[in-house]
Amino acid sequence: MTSLLSGPSNTLLSLIKADASLQLCFRGKYFSVYYKGDSLFKISLSDRGGVAAFDFNHARKTESWEISLKKLKGLGYAYFEGKGDVAKRSRKVIYRYRSEGKNLHDLRSFWEESIRILKPLVDDFLDLEKKYDYFKGSLVGRNSEHLERQRQQQIMRANNSLKGEYFIYDMEYDQPRNSSVSEAKSGRFDMLALRRISTGRYSLVFIELKSTPVACGGGSGIEKHRVDLERYICNEKLIGVRKNDAVEICRQYGELGLVEKEEVKVEGVEMLFVFTDKAMAHAGKIKNTWEKCILPGAEMGLKYNIMTL
Repeated sequence: MTSLLSGPSNTLLSLIKADASLQLCFRGKYFSVYYKGDSLFKISLSDRGGVAAFDFNHARKTESWEISLKKLKGLGYAYFEGKGDVAKRSRKVIYRYRSEGKNLHDLRSFWEESIRILKPLVDDFLDLEKKYDYFKGSLVGRNSEHLERQRQQQIMRANNSLKGEYFIYDMEYDQPRNSSVSEAKSGRFDMLALRRISTGRYSLVFIELKSTPVACGGGSGIEKHRVDLERYICNEKLIGVRKNDAVEICRQYGELGLVEKEEVKVEGVEMLFVFTDKAMAHAGKIKNTWEKCILPGAEMGLKYNIMTL
């Protein structure tokens, strides 16, 4: 918060506020800046400074990727490439800066130029008409799943006020797993939101988004997400943490000027399934049985809603 309010990340915050295509999300010890649902910057901070990282595999569909990489190196980024299969290896660009290093004016120019270079790489990566992978040297496979991530950010930007019915405060949330006790992987949600009940009173909402028919069934389908959620909400400790997170994030967003300052009290728990594009046809199959259905014995107030956009 100090870095964003008055430190080396402050100029980036001002650019995020001025650019409707960018979205900031807190991630525990770091924060991410999303563009079209993909992370443009992953920024980790410490007392000594910060680290800005970008997954350079997003450049695989850009023919001039070497020129872009040269420009990034000129800004001070270091390039790291893993070993192994050329199609699967990791590729990252990382910029390290110290708190007492560049002044805020210099950093603003750095962030602006970085955004100018990185956005076109993500644009190409998400473009379904671009089918050649310049890292593999062959055609790419199906990547229609990226549509959902783009829709996530569009929906998040459209529901960005505590005064509206929904305030979406996070996306692509993944519950940390305690590997030391062999904890099962669970608790991944497309979006986390608050639904306004009345002034200052909200329900915690777990949102699952479906934009393609293939995403509605199989291992990542609707029924699996419903079962996973029911298991997740039985853990009152986790739900309590999520509610506290929502209150704290709203307070921090308010301080940063990203949302209205308001006292927030989180009460019930809800699940919202949102269908867009070709997946909308699937909504009717479950609408009658799930919509606004309070589950038997759900003292936590779990409610399902179906929405098509």
